[in-house]
Amino acid sequence: EAMVAGGAAAAPAPEPRRAPLVFVGPGGSGKTSLALRLAQAPHLVGATSVAVVIVAPEAERFADPAPVFWGAGVPVAVVQSADEMREAVQTFADADLLLVDTPSLPLHPKRSRPVVQRLGEVLAPLVDVEVHLVVDATRTPDSLTSETVAALGIRPDALALTRLDEAGPDAWRWGGHLDCPIQLISAGPDLSGLYTEPPDAPA
Repeated sequence: EAMVAGGAAAAPAPEPRRAPLVFVGPGGSGKTSLALRLAQAPHLVGATSVAVVIVAPEAERFADPAPVFWGAGVPVAVVQSADEMREAVQTFADADLLLVDTPSLPLHPKRSRPVVQRLGEVLAPLVDVEVHLVVDATRTPDSLTSETVAALGIRPDALALTRLDEAGPDAWRWGGHLDCPIQLISAGPDLSGLYTEPPDAPA
């Protein structure tokens, strides 16, 4: 089942042992930083070796984050099409886990639909993915609702919260607000500040 709306049918590519994690979210939500943190702490999700695929936007100007991953010793590829995605998956066939960093997602349905449709087409060779909606925990809850997310054309499997250290004490409630489980949380500037459950949530 396609997890991103608009995906086109394509011949499947060889899969990593775990479903790839696809990070989607608005610009500045922390998708790339989250991917970098997880790539350096794959044990948090039961993996040992990680590779990253960056889906480049269609726009000509693109601040390519690939050198950041290279500098950290993380295998990375930049793709713009389903064929390039298929090649990247084959290249990284030995990785336990594939992380996919995606272009900024507009929070207006008319602008988001073409982005989501293209993303679905590029991701089609993966067949099965886990979509993580990356949310800046400092956002006000009324700025992003489950209705808004549905209107954007995405169906996230989980949430990934960023900037938890800068958010209020109720930030962990985002899961209930968006009716989606929280699976990853990042806090602070240190790359080690990555969690799989809210560190200050009540027992």
